[in-house]
Amino acid sequence: MMGARLFKTVSCLLIIVLLLASCKQKPDEGVYHTLVSLHEGYTAVERGEIGFLMEASFADDESGEAGVLYFIQGNACYDREAQTAWQKYTATLLASTYNSEEYYADGVKKHIEGGEAYDLETAPEEFFDAFPYCRVPLAELSAVESLTASETDGGMLYTLVASAGQKELVEEIWKTDLYALAGIRVPDREKESYGDVTYTYSVKEGQVQSLSVKLTVSLYETAAYTPGYTPDEESLRLDLTLQAKVTLKQTGEGVNVPVYVEESS
Repeated sequence: MMGARLFKTVSCLLIIVLLLASCKQKPDEGVYHTLVSLHEGYTAVERGEIGFLMEASFADDESGEAGVLYFIQGNACYDREAQTAWQKYTATLLASTYNSEEYYADGVKKHIEGGEAYDLETAPEEFFDAFPYCRVPLAELSAVESLTASETDGGMLYTLVASAGQKELVEEIWKTDLYALAGIRVPDREKESYGDVTYTYSVKEGQVQSLSVKLTVSLYETAAYTPGYTPDEESLRLDLTLQAKVTLKQTGEGVNVPVYVEESS
């Protein structure tokens, strides 16, 4: 009798699991392909004026508020064909804040900070592959967990959530060692994990006006050996919330890319 009841219980649980799985709605493929077309239109912009923001934050256990590890916000103009660009931004790394301006032309990035100008030789493919100019990859349909499209004033808002494990996306946008950024000297890279990715597109008149990407990454530190003591895993983990956003302000011939002019003495 016990075996029969156990069999019935397991069978009922299996049926419930199957019903829940069948109730999960698949993303609308038509909406997804529309978003793909909009995304391709955004990445195909050759000359543009943009606003951009990138942030890496963590939960501060003492204050309960978010602590900012890295933050950058600014504006830029670029021309991929002419391989020229200009950007001006404010960045905060831990407690240090600095303002910078950069001009790019002829394979040289002129970085201006604190009244000093520095020339950095940078290949065009390297320069335009970095945020905020990089071609942000969109998740494949098979990785999409949910996709919604809603009307806004004069446009549409698309929100796409892709499954976890999007390490390539982080590497494409951030292009930095997050462990070094977080000050983790001996990382345990085998344990690192990536949460679901949320893409948000604001679209007006058939053109993407802004694109944001947000996800959480869990980094782990290798515990120092202490005889008789094993630290808990939570004390070795750092959860970072990564966010990047680009707002497309203008495109085409109307965009003027500033050119660096040496100041006369």
